Amino acid sequence: MVFPVVLSLILLCLGTGSAFGADSGLRLEDCIAIGRQNNLTLKRTALDAQLNRAESLRALGIYLPSVTVGYGVNQSMYYTQTAVWPDGSFVILPQAQEGERRNSSYDIRIDEVLFAGGRNRLAQKSALLTNELRNLNSQLAETNLTATVTEAYCRVKGSEKAWSLSLNVIEQRRLQLLSADIRLKAGSATRLDQLQAEIDLGNALNDSISATANLRMARQNISAVLGLPLDTVLTLAPLAPLFEPKWSVDSLLNRARQTHPQFVSLAVNQQLEQNSYRAAIGEYMPTVSATLIHSRTEESGTDKAFTLSPRNRFTRIGLQASWTLFDRFTRNYSMQSAEVRRRQTEVDVVMAERNVRQAVNERLARLSTLYNQYATAVKNGDLARQSLELEQERYRVGSSTVIALGVAQVGYVQAQQEIIGIETEFYITLSRLYAETGISIGEVQ
Repeated sequence: MVFPVVLSLILLCLGTGSAFGADSGLRLEDCIAIGRQNNLTLKRTALDAQLNRAESLRALGIYLPSVTVGYGVNQSMYYTQTAVWPDGSFVILPQAQEGERRNSSYDIRIDEVLFAGGRNRLAQKSALLTNELRNLNSQLAETNLTATVTEAYCRVKGSEKAWSLSLNVIEQRRLQLLSADIRLKAGSATRLDQLQAEIDLGNALNDSISATANLRMARQNISAVLGLPLDTVLTLAPLAPLFEPKWSVDSLLNRARQTHPQFVSLAVNQQLEQNSYRAAIGEYMPTVSATLIHSRTEESGTDKAFTLSPRNRFTRIGLQASWTLFDRFTRNYSMQSAEVRRRQTEVDVVMAERNVRQAVNERLARLSTLYNQYATAVKNGDLARQSLELEQERYRVGSSTVIALGVAQVGYVQAQQEIIGIETEFYITLSRLYAETGISIGEVQ
């Protein structure tokens, strides 16, 4: 008989790989912590935060002058045999002039923008907002990872229950076949009953093979999300019982506005575009800057070495003001573009709130429906179990048919599958609600 061989293969398929959390089971919070340590997408996003210090220094540097220094030496050689006198006549010198010159020089230049129409101040504010935006992007990546881990966790738990149910059904069908064999020998059953029992057992084995494959894929998925080897076998703690969702749409939406990185990022983007718009207006203002130039030079012949302390000095201090009166409408285009982007961010906020409100409405309605269905499903599951037990006993004593027993078994399997499906969908829906608002399973466990 193939039953022991197939069942051994099913158990062997799930027993391969390294175990993780086998002692007491990993909680959802433990898996999320592992994901934050190992997930490559999160690590990549976190690298952006390393630019925050450089961005802050750049924002401070807007108010500081630029300083340029230089030092140079050069050597020239000349040979002169002709000349032009002041009256314009060309002559050939009786003796050619020949020699070499050396030059040593250094200079320092300091430039400072004193006034730029407020653009410096706006650039500093925008730099700080850019830092905040990077941090929010990192937080959003963590939020998305948490939602992804939660959904993967729930799918593993649902797949585990479906796999356990498939083994239970195999055992039921095995006992059914055993009863059919006994009754056939006793003359109270037909060969048809025995054949049907064998068919039912074969179907149960096939269903268990499918459940095993689904569980393996679910485990590989959560291992990939957590950044672990795909053959890692995670032992997960059970989820909390289903609960009645009592949140209101407005309360969840207010929470999302205040704390969810997606909404906070939209608000930061609004401020950035507002700064860009004001900076575009500032381009119509004049620019005032100051310049300090100091240089030293010294020329000498070939008998003198280059020097680091040239003796000839030159210093210039300047104050410049420039005002572009007409630039072929370039500033106008910049201002209009900034204004359009600013208004678009306002529309983005409204659209995001509308989309999240609609999604939250749907999630809460679905959670409420699943919660109400769950009580009925559990009751039906208990009734189906009692009906199956009664039908199994009736079939054993010969007062029932294999068809009636099969109907009871199908009813039991469907009832248990409905319970598993409701539980899995409930927590997956909750994980997606977290991705949109920040409500996590951990808050209700």
